[in-house]
Amino acid sequence: MKQFQEGDAVKLKSSDPQMITDKNVSDSSALNGGGILESKGKDEPKTPCKVCGTPMPLGASLCPTCKFFQNPVKRQFQFYASIVTLLVASASLLAWLGTTVPNLRRTLLPRHHLSVVSGNSADSFTLYNDGDKDLFVSHISMNMAGRTSMWQSPFDKIQAVVPAGQFYKYESPRPPKFESAEIIRGLPDPQWQQLLSQAVGNPECFYLNFFAQGDPFYQTLSSIKGLPLNTFTVHARLHYLVPGNNTTHYIDFSAIGIVRRNSSKTCSGSQ
Repeated sequence: MKQFQEGDAVKLKSSDPQMITDKNVSDSSALNGGGILESKGKDEPKTPCKVCGTPMPLGASLCPTCKFFQNPVKRQFQFYASIVTLLVASASLLAWLGTTVPNLRRTLLPRHHLSVVSGNSADSFTLYNDGDKDLFVSHISMNMAGRTSMWQSPFDKIQAVVPAGQFYKYESPRPPKFESAEIIRGLPDPQWQQLLSQAVGNPECFYLNFFAQGDPFYQTLSSIKGLPLNTFTVHARLHYLVPGNNTTHYIDFSAIGIVRRNSSKTCSGSQ
């Protein structure tokens, strides 16, 4: 077997490609080529977000976490822009609800209701169907309690269908009670109560005129300056039927009464 000299051994080691010599240790390019990594530099400087406190790169204008600008002017503008967007969205939602909910209610819960717009037992009644169904109006009853017996006006038999969302005017078939009459005004309460009792039992000289309280003619009478208008309370009710249902429904409405006295010589002395 061949014996190697010391010089050959040194020569072999220096020529081995896997060996790193002092020379190439000092060469940074050789270190990289040999698989030894360079040491990293210092971490990039950070600054906390002014809104949420999340660390973010120094000089960044927009936080990647909360999405708010770091500039106070831009941040304030961003805040108000969000408020405006929210208000616009809320208004759109309310508008949608305003159109959808009533239609949904009418579909699921049909409603029937009548209103007495104006009423005068000596002239006419105007009704309005503010519900969702056509209604058959039977009659209107009005009465005054508190006398020796119940006084009730003759039924106004309307007997008509009032379509949903429409007005209906009923003309009274009764002719004017008197050719000329005076309206009782300015009587003190004791004399007024006495006259009422007399009027109920004397239809030839007195006419008890009933009004829906919002009737324009009554409003005009009550607003005339001078002696106050003598009035009495009336219980008034509008009776109607819903097609397909035999149950009678009714609406109570505010009403009031006055007394007209016949101006003829026969009745002029009536107190």
